[in-house]
Amino acid sequence: LGELVKAVVESSEAEGGTRLDETNETRLVFCLELLVSVGIENRDRLAPFWPTIRGQLRSVLLEQAKNAFLLERGVVGVLRLGTRLLLREDMGDEVMESLGLFRLLKVSAIRRLSPQITAGLHQLLRSNAANIHSRAHWQLLFCLLEWSGAAAFPQRPQEAESEEDADGEESDREPVQE
Repeated sequence: LGELVKAVVESSEAEGGTRLDETNETRLVFCLELLVSVGIENRDRLAPFWPTIRGQLRSVLLEQAKNAFLLERGVVGVLRLGTRLLLREDMGDEVMESLGLFRLLKVSAIRRLSPQITAGLHQLLRSNAANIHSRAHWQLLFCLLEWSGAAAFPQRPQEAESEEDADGEESDREPVQE
């Protein structure tokens, strides 16, 4: 299992400075989906490899965020893995830490992916509400639901005065960490 995870991660890494074209995007999406499927099917043996998988998901969410389809598949992958892995008591903190990566996404990405995030969080809560014990974990989940379901993003003090840029469109600011 370790060699498979390592091979999938290595094959998904872009060659130095290669532009993300359609072929590379397809390869990255395939590797990401394979990694998520392997994680879901091997949830009882996943703990030693979780840092590698989480690192790959973090890379997709934060570094490849300009690619809409790849970002969507990364968000859905985190939610699918979270729903499955929260059944294990020892993986709760790691799963919630991965869900916390959503707070680092741009507001425009959260708006675009809000149906997927809301549906994924709904499924996660339906399946695993009894396995979430920490107040901080509940706060994170409710914060993500508020952002994706109600588009109620926290404002930075300097942005509270004006919701619009000079050209009249909504600002594409980063969400604030709580």
